Amino acid sequence: MDNVRDNIRLLCEGDEDKQFGMTGLQTHTPEQVFSLVAAAAGFPDDPHARSGPVPVDARLVLRGLDGYGDRLALAAERGESIVIATGHPVGLAHFYMELAKLLVAGGARLLQPCDRTSWKKRDGRRREIRYLEGVAVLTDRTSARHTHSGEPMRRILEEVRPDLVIADHGWAGAAVEGGVETVAIADVNDPALILAREQGRLEHVVVMDAGRIAASGPIEQLKERRGQVYELRIKSHGDAEAFYLSGVVCQRWQKQQEAYDYYAAAAEKAANIHVKDGIDEAAFVALRRARDATLAAPVLLLPSVQVNIRAGNLPPAEEQKLVSFDFKNDFPEPLLVHQGISFESGAISLAALTRIRLQESLVAMLRQRLGQIGGKYSALHIRNTDHQTDYEEWIVRN
Repeated sequence: MDNVRDNIRLLCEGDEDKQFGMTGLQTHTPEQVFSLVAAAAGFPDDPHARSGPVPVDARLVLRGLDGYGDRLALAAERGESIVIATGHPVGLAHFYMELAKLLVAGGARLLQPCDRTSWKKRDGRRREIRYLEGVAVLTDRTSARHTHSGEPMRRILEEVRPDLVIADHGWAGAAVEGGVETVAIADVNDPALILAREQGRLEHVVVMDAGRIAASGPIEQLKERRGQVYELRIKSHGDAEAFYLSGVVCQRWQKQQEAYDYYAAAAEKAANIHVKDGIDEAAFVALRRARDATLAAPVLLLPSVQVNIRAGNLPPAEEQKLVSFDFKNDFPEPLLVHQGISFESGAISLAALTRIRLQESLVAMLRQRLGQIGGKYSALHIRNTDHQTDYEEWIVRN
């Protein structure tokens, strides 16, 4: 709850990151915006609430999806041009991918403008628009990025004006600002789109926790509207009782053609080994607790905890000694592995090369390639983990 209130305060103060590419959102007080969020998510409008979880009423989510689904079905029937984009490259991206398939099959025209368009941010970092199965995401040219920025959508709207935008975060906000009809998903802790709906700037906003929802009761997840089928994947958190009461044991990860398939709760509960028809809450909780009691702690649990609490740094050696090869011995093993962290270990890693002998086949291959190069040569090694250096521009310039 504190995160919800902090983001509301920042929105009302005009923080750029919380505007989602829109202007004119400073029309309400923080308490008024909190009331809007509470009504949209279905939690109590308690002016004294400052901490704890933020429940989302799944019935309101499904009610919002009714209008959301109707508008998408209408877009398919009319053959409208659409752009789909997300600032949530993990989770929602897969949901949008499935929507894209349904819409195209129904007759909509899926646009993919500005693919591979790139630019530099004010801090010098490069960003690029890419499409994953028809869904626009913002990347750093190496991996997809979570973003609130409206800049990618502004660039898209300079190239094309779609009939409908299906998006979230700044992708949706910039489309609203640009006057394009938009249907959106809004995180419960990001109030900009909720406030924009209150201002009458868009109609369909489904409010949820895009990563996780604490459902308030058993629900039917599979909905049909105008022959179009859409699903809401809801994931609960907490103990076994809360997990059962949410009515959700419905997520089956199955890799098929680089996409994920999602199954509705009704179908999953018919065959799921943990929760299916005939298993009540008591039986489910007993089964999970009995099973969990037989499981040992994961092998890498303690090392991962040690590294995480040190912000990614390895813990100090127990004997405070440098771990390295014993260079005095001639090891009979065919392979020696040395892992070095920090620049200080680089010299040791190089010294290890003196203990390595290449196979004859590799020696012959290297000799052949060196012979093709002929004479002295210069080599350039580029680390693709460096997301800040614009090495392509440097190569061209030099």
